[in-house]
Amino acid sequence: MRKLLLVLLVLGLLLGGAYYGAVRYIQPKEQLTLDYKPFDLGAKIREIAESGQFAVTLNDEEMNSLFVSKLAEDPNVASGVRITGARFTRDQDVIYADVNLLLRGRWKAGVQLTYRLAWEPPYLKASFQQASIHGKPLPKSLLDIQDVAVPVNEMLPPLIAIKNIQFNKDAIKVSLKLQIGK
Repeated sequence: MRKLLLVLLVLGLLLGGAYYGAVRYIQPKEQLTLDYKPFDLGAKIREIAESGQFAVTLNDEEMNSLFVSKLAEDPNVASGVRITGARFTRDQDVIYADVNLLLRGRWKAGVQLTYRLAWEPPYLKASFQQASIHGKPLPKSLLDIQDVAVPVNEMLPPLIAIKNIQFNKDAIKVSLKLQIGK
């Protein structure tokens, strides 16, 4: 009887230690929020006037604000998964989202989500590619993350529309066009 109790106690301690280790492992490395600097469309229109080109560039900070604002509208990205903070970085047409998640309202996790950017009029679309924790890929079915579509044309004045978006190394170049007769 004592051996059984000892085995159960050791097994309980091992399971408790494994649970504690797993919870600590997925904890976010840093606290992120869904706060963002509002996108200043007026400044971008002044940039057009000053440059003489009918195009604007979005730097990484502006791109971060654009995507964080979209996430802040509905931070519930999957069943039982809520984003509590995010920071986006970009490499050409690949975007990395370092996010803090709240899983099932209890467990905090730090996850890196990878998306591929594409211009699919009228949306700047970020297609979900992969999720990872500490560089270790997670099965796509584990989080069921959806794609993100940002209706960037809605941010422009009525007579201006987006002609094309190019994903360069240093910035995102947005070519514009006049939209007359709509």
